Amino acid sequence: MWASDGLGIHRFASRTPRNGSATRFGVAASLLHMVGWSAETWTAVGTATTAGVALVAAGVGFRQLHVARQAREAQIRPFVVVDIVPSPVLGSILNLVVENVGLTLARDFRIRFTPELQTSREQYDLANSMLIKSGIPTLSPRRRITAIFDLGRERK
Repeated sequence: MWASDGLGIHRFASRTPRNGSATRFGVAASLLHMVGWSAETWTAVGTATTAGVALVAAGVGFRQLHVARQAREAQIRPFVVVDIVPSPVLGSILNLVVENVGLTLARDFRIRFTPELQTSREQYDLANSMLIKSGIPTLSPRRRITAIFDLGRERK
């Protein structure tokens, strides 16, 4: 309820006791009344705003679900790594290591190099080996295949 003091200053006068909730409700009601919209209009605006927020939340939820699904699929797929590392037995020997560091079985894959593998020794010619030519039918998780590739001291 609005009251005037006779000097043109209007203030809100509440008939309810001054407990926090009643005063806040009265101030809110007066502010809504000042805009000039009816209760039905405010209800419609509130409903539309709630629906908009719900749509945005649903969109964010679906996006999070999609990202979570992609992450889960990436975790369960095989992940094969090919590397050339020094031999743990003799450091001058270079080994070609093929390892499945993923969590599932890797099946029917081939290894290709661009440019082709070149070695300084003919007896270590991996480019024409069965490992490279025929591929690997299966490689279990955490399984490693090691083959001698070259001698590091003879490599140019």
